Amino acid sequence: MHGVFLEVTALGETVWRYVNPVVRTGPLAQGSEIPPDPARAGEYMNAVFKVYRYAPDYPGLAGRDLTPKGTVEF
Repeated sequence: MHGVFLEVTALGETVWRYVNPVVRTGPLAQGSEIPPDPARAGEYMNAVFKVYRYAPDYPGLAGRDLTPKGTVEF
């Protein structure tokens, strides 16, 4: 549980990579290091339980602008 999401092609190329910037105390500043979790060896404070990938044609995204717009962290 390291809070890192990525999409990889069948050839092993990383399409995109995202590091969850939120820890127990809230969002981190852009570029901050993710602190290790003192209660769980080898894990970090930005652990995530589950992630879903939605295709661009997913009905819930209809009419939404999916153009990348830069960073999302503070």
